[in-house]
Amino acid sequence: RWGVLGLGSIANRVLKGFKETPPDATTVVAAASRSDEKARTFARQYGIARSYGSYEALLKDRDVDLVYVALPNHLHKEWTLKALAAGKHVLCEKPVGLNEAEARAMIAAAKTRKRFLMEAFMYRCHPQIARLKALLKAGAIGEVRTIAGGFSYGGINEDNCRMMLAEGGGGLMDVGCYPVSLMRLAAGEEPVTCEAVGTIGKRSKVDHWAAGLMRFPGGAVAHFDCGMMVNTDWSVTIFGSAGKIKVTSPWVPGPAEARLEVTRSSDGKTETIAVPAKHIFANEAEAVARAIRAGKTQAPEMTWDDTLGNMRALDALRASMGL
Repeated sequence: RWGVLGLGSIANRVLKGFKETPPDATTVVAAASRSDEKARTFARQYGIARSYGSYEALLKDRDVDLVYVALPNHLHKEWTLKALAAGKHVLCEKPVGLNEAEARAMIAAAKTRKRFLMEAFMYRCHPQIARLKALLKAGAIGEVRTIAGGFSYGGINEDNCRMMLAEGGGGLMDVGCYPVSLMRLAAGEEPVTCEAVGTIGKRSKVDHWAAGLMRFPGGAVAHFDCGMMVNTDWSVTIFGSAGKIKVTSPWVPGPAEARLEVTRSSDGKTETIAVPAKHIFANEAEAVARAIRAGKTQAPEMTWDDTLGNMRALDALRASMGL
């Protein structure tokens, strides 16, 4: 039984995905905002029984088993810790915190409380990622050598929290964290060097767009672009010693958009593997429910070590830009 903290755009998108899940995976029983009116409106829209005008009130609701923290980045740690202290399981939006230290504190609390905690990288729960991992493990393209891709969108209001340094804003934290995550997965290890260059806003003091480079101990290198004021290609391509795999829509694929294009060097032919699935957020919700029902504190789709590795890389990338 879910409770939702923060009722902005991401919460609306997630709740729409929940409609494609069975009731035993996502029964949303409560929603909370700092505005009574906003909470009531949201609850009516999604048929949620109870609404609260404070986050504290929702955490006191004994019918809530799991809290989805959909708040701005700088509030993730505070409200995840409070939810865990209240005995709730937690799904926290990405990035899980402002830095690796915050992530470690949240994970330590989950361990102490013996509660489930997952960073909400919803793309990791899509079946195409499991298929990609299987292909790489089987050596479909030999050794991974280079990885390229990105994630961006064009246009954002300067008053948005994503444009505020103190609130954990910036293109790297908002969308760059996705290619960093997938490229680490594809490399199968953590980067030894992380460097980025970007255009920093004079007013916002955050990166509006940026490019990053990561080098891995096994020899693979990854390069990506990201930003909030530029439209780039969203695909990711993994180049190996014996071919390449292109993930055509890695981040938010629709029901018929998830495809892996595998090209082998031996004959130059490309095999297209379609990977149908439910709404991207439905996959995530069901992964969370499976883990909690099994008595687990982590989900295999997005482990705590994975979260820490991604935050460590983001810390290094941001530091190289002077953030």
